[in-house]
Amino acid sequence: MPWQFTAAVSAVVIACILGVSLLRLWQWRDAGPAIAGLLGARYVEPGRCTPSERRLLNVVEEMAIASRVAVPPVYLLDGAHGVNALVAGYQPDEAVIIATAGLLTDLSREELQGVIGHEFSHILNGDMALNVRLAGLLAGLSWLGERGEAWVYQVGERMRREAAEDRGLEILVALFGALLAFVGFPGTLAAEAIKAAISRSREFLADAAAVQFTRDADGIAGALDTLLARHLSTTVGAASARMFSHMFFAPVVASWWKFPTHPPLEERIRRVYPRFARADYRAKRHGVQHEIAVLDDAGNVVRTIS
Repeated sequence: MPWQFTAAVSAVVIACILGVSLLRLWQWRDAGPAIAGLLGARYVEPGRCTPSERRLLNVVEEMAIASRVAVPPVYLLDGAHGVNALVAGYQPDEAVIIATAGLLTDLSREELQGVIGHEFSHILNGDMALNVRLAGLLAGLSWLGERGEAWVYQVGERMRREAAEDRGLEILVALFGALLAFVGFPGTLAAEAIKAAISRSREFLADAAAVQFTRDADGIAGALDTLLARHLSTTVGAASARMFSHMFFAPVVASWWKFPTHPPLEERIRRVYPRFARADYRAKRHGVQHEIAVLDDAGNVVRTIS
């Protein structure tokens, strides 16, 4: 293969990566509302909200006072039943909080305080702006693979509604999309590895700051443990969720490759609250009783200790 052809293809690929990254950064000049719109989140109006949404707004106001930050607007992902949240923006006074519906329904008020305190730490420590810029810069690397996957999914949806004799061209488009996804997979893999390397260490700091803001280590530790105890999902089905996976409170997409953007929940609990009394907390919070069987020499249960 002539070197001129290889050089031309490389130049086109680099131009696409840079072009998409610059375009994303330009589109996200007002990062908070822009990212909320990409995820399909709805602005929560203080005067027209449900009791659970009012509780969320109250907690946000409390954490804003504790961290001495202006109260950010709150957006809600109505169709997302996973327990998750993120903040977006460049400056503390430009931040917005985006929460899932599952965050409101599955966590107690104290646990909700812990999660929101975690997000306010990202605002104060500069993680929020870093994460937005990182998402913009890496958008070019993963764009080709994401476009290919999107075409395959879109064609699949259309083919389900069309008659069998009208599916000829649609199949060709799906095959082309699958080829694009295959070609773009190395870029997607590289982007995920970079996000994981940068974001994992920041989560420990944000968990610790949540304790500082709430003055209650059980809040953040309990929220993390509730995810484990009740086997709650943290995934979000929004099309753009993978692009912002490193910005969420907990893992937001499931991938077969091993580049997790967040540390394991068990490790986060151990780091933020080494003396967390898990059994007592679960008994109080979830009504879970732990029993220890006492056996005699023959292996019979003599008694149980709750």
